[in-house]
Amino acid sequence: MMGDGMKRFFVFSVTSGIGDMIMAIPMLKLLHEKIPDAEITLGVLKEGTRQLFETCPFIERVIKVENGEHHLVKRNLELLLKVRQDYHFDLCIGTCITGYLYLGIDSMIARCMRAERRIGFSLPSTGSPYSLFQPLRFLLDDTMTIDFSRHYAVQNVDLLKLIGIQSDNGMPEMELWLTEEDDAAAGKFLIEHRINSGYTVVGIHPGGEQWIPKRWPKENFAALIDRLRDEYPDLRVLIFGGSDEEKLKYDVASSVRKTRPIVVPAMPLRITAALIKKCSLFIANDSSLMHVAAAVRTPVVGIFGPTSPLATGPYSESSIAVTNRAFQLDCQPCHNKVRFASVKFICMQNPPYACIRQLSVSEVLEASRRLLNGPI
Repeated sequence: MMGDGMKRFFVFSVTSGIGDMIMAIPMLKLLHEKIPDAEITLGVLKEGTRQLFETCPFIERVIKVENGEHHLVKRNLELLLKVRQDYHFDLCIGTCITGYLYLGIDSMIARCMRAERRIGFSLPSTGSPYSLFQPLRFLLDDTMTIDFSRHYAVQNVDLLKLIGIQSDNGMPEMELWLTEEDDAAAGKFLIEHRINSGYTVVGIHPGGEQWIPKRWPKENFAALIDRLRDEYPDLRVLIFGGSDEEKLKYDVASSVRKTRPIVVPAMPLRITAALIKKCSLFIANDSSLMHVAAAVRTPVVGIFGPTSPLATGPYSESSIAVTNRAFQLDCQPCHNKVRFASVKFICMQNPPYACIRQLSVSEVLEASRRLLNGPI
């Protein structure tokens, strides 16, 4: 149970991506609901995550990990020591993340904070190639074992039971805190491209993170857009992606035959979120933008192959996670296999990555049609 007077919380994963931190939002909302005067500091890795949470009304501050090319270890150690000295946290909470290799790093950081209590996640003792990092769980006072078959948003909320907090009204909803300026910038983009309320606007994200096997083939996205255009004559398509995905976005756009997709340039993440919010549907690989779409309550079709929709699917009632029904493979999901430094992960299926590469356009089209035509 939580000790009296514990009000200064450090909620973090300084090793995780944007989507991982979005899946912590219901937990953050519950923590604020139960302890309204809590001082919550959020520790994050990505600049986009910082942008999303800097407008959250109950987050006191967002601390972003240092990045760049030089002296990263030294700079982040200095940052860590400064955070520990300045804030004197009562409790550190490590969130559930998909980069299992880094759970040990987060545990070490929690220990260094010298908080009165430290809680977080550990991996199952068997069946995971990362089990060699299990000894580091001693750095935390209490842990909850990650369950790969349950959604990480739910598991983050359940983690608070370790300090005596649980929801009285079910799961808190996803939410992002967009400003009027964000909405205005998104509206201006649509006006500039002559898109008004009479159009069916569909957002597409053909990229996603750096692990390429998570991505559905780009030619499939182009074929999907053509087939959607056949059924929805008023269709307008926006192709989203980060600054490192410019070529991919234009490759997809140039392959479409029946309409002219609009390539959305990389922009601040809250404006991107505001633009996604204005879409009638968002279709994406398992990626941070898929989670953004779920958080702004845009209907989402999530495309899954090597990763698990049970654990990281779009957390929204208006969503469908599409998997390859023609290939029920024993190796799915493979996202918790070893993929680091000296070990090269290779799919042993023939053909490789059939789970995603042979997922048909028709299956994704069927899910898209269901969401565009009304509630599921």
